[in-house]
Amino acid sequence: MVIGSTINRSGALKFRATNVGSDTAFARIIELLENAQDSKAPIQRIADLVAGHFIIAVPIIALGVFFFGTL
Repeated sequence: MVIGSTINRSGALKFRATNVGSDTAFARIIELLENAQDSKAPIQRIADLVAGHFIIAVPIIALGVFFFGTL
């Protein structure tokens, strides 16, 4: 069995390609990495939700303190 980037140090090799294109191990690794990057962990979804509300709340609180803090 010959794996990609095998070094031949002693003459010629005769081999037959059994997996090509999307059937190779490298293509499967790339597919797994792309799927992992597209999906979010459940805790990440919660963190995004909290951060979205936090970003809206902070300026509103700051404006409230600015206008009503001097009373």
